[in-house]
Amino acid sequence: MMTEQNNPEWTDYEYYPDYSGPPGQIPFASRMQLFAVIVYLITQGFTIPILPVGPSWAVWPKLDDFATLFLLLVYLFTRHNTCPMNKAERVVFVLVVVGIIASFPSMFIGKLMRPEIVKGPSYGIFQTSRVLEYSTVWFCIRGMTFSSRQFDKISYTVFLVMVFVVIIALGNATGTIPPARLLTHLPYEGPLGILKLEATGAYRPLSPMGEANPGYLIVQMAFFTAVLLASRKPSLAFRIPLIIAVLYVVFLTGARAATVGWFVFLAIWVHKSPKQLVVLLAVLALLFVSLNIFAESFDIDILERATQRFGTIFHRETAEEKTLAGRTIQWAETWKYIISDPRILLVGVGWGYGGVVVPTGIGNAHCMYLQALLELGILGAVLFFWLLFRGYRLLRGKDRLLAAIRAVFLGLLVSSLTGEVFFPIASMGSFLGLVGAVFAIGTATCRGRLLEEHYYSEFEQPQEEDIAYDYLAAERTY
Repeated sequence: MMTEQNNPEWTDYEYYPDYSGPPGQIPFASRMQLFAVIVYLITQGFTIPILPVGPSWAVWPKLDDFATLFLLLVYLFTRHNTCPMNKAERVVFVLVVVGIIASFPSMFIGKLMRPEIVKGPSYGIFQTSRVLEYSTVWFCIRGMTFSSRQFDKISYTVFLVMVFVVIIALGNATGTIPPARLLTHLPYEGPLGILKLEATGAYRPLSPMGEANPGYLIVQMAFFTAVLLASRKPSLAFRIPLIIAVLYVVFLTGARAATVGWFVFLAIWVHKSPKQLVVLLAVLALLFVSLNIFAESFDIDILERATQRFGTIFHRETAEEKTLAGRTIQWAETWKYIISDPRILLVGVGWGYGGVVVPTGIGNAHCMYLQALLELGILGAVLFFWLLFRGYRLLRGKDRLLAAIRAVFLGLLVSSLTGEVFFPIASMGSFLGLVGAVFAIGTATCRGRLLEEHYYSEFEQPQEEDIAYDYLAAERTY
């Protein structure tokens, strides 16, 4: 078995020393794991509520919930085909488990201090269930090992899902695809929110991730774009036009903070490559020129509202614009509320209570860092921030895919200044499940590439392209 001593670059991955199962199960287990991941990624393209089981639209079971169950079943039947956790993964796992366990006494504290609030415990239970589901997605995928050929299939899946999302979003924006009751990619807030569901008379469609905030549509596209930027399939002739189309969708959402995070991600990605920077600037110039040319194709209200919202970043005229749509007021009120009671500062208002206790009536803090401090206090916020840091540490390495995911993560940490991007409030939908999946796919693919690299360097034998790569067989040779 290869170790850090005879391979200095092998620092983040630990492999099991042997596999004693029937040889015939090896390729089958690998195919099943890949199939389960592809199914999960496909469900990220749309959401269909199957059965409402709670008082809020946010708790409806969605297709990705069933895809998570399928991932878990595949993991249980193929766990002999997974790698044990390395040190970085064990730390993240422990932090998640501690957080889930600690959520229950936190809810109890919130109920004890504010027995008059009815929704607090239900929100807390919902948040805990979602964290459990999201962490299950990461746990089931993180031990897999994807070869380059397997990652090609993943990137093809991501490409097709993005094409589907973009077609629906642009189709709705241009009026060529009418908004559907159960399937749409246009959140009810932002410029695209002017479209209404004729069937109900009130517009509350489901975005790709099942929530209402237009910024989460951008978040989904950012993670998928990272996968495509780091992939080799399909060819650039297909990927580049799709990314340009995604930028159209980003603009039309009017989500300012999420868009800033998107461009921080792109800036980090291209900062070491002057050639890519020039290409990016050319793409942006082409985007705005073509936007003027095809302006009549879009709903004029959508286009005007998007332009107006982005214009407020640089030129603010109204009082609301000067306060970042009321966010600075909410931040100040939230901070005053936190420091008004030493108990709140220490242990928070309770897990799930953050959106219903601040007296302004605006709701959540609209800042992930303040939201964590509000609900969890100093003790819990430190745990949450430590989890974010350790999650970032999972993405160490020079691998192209890990670098792309790191860039998205950093960009979204910036946009988290004005939103609860990584905090599991009720409106998060399925977004954090996608984060866990992409993080795990990144480390699993890097593991497979390292294994291929050392396999080829050890034996110096050219491999036929039409022969599937058996990474477990290669591992047993060391």
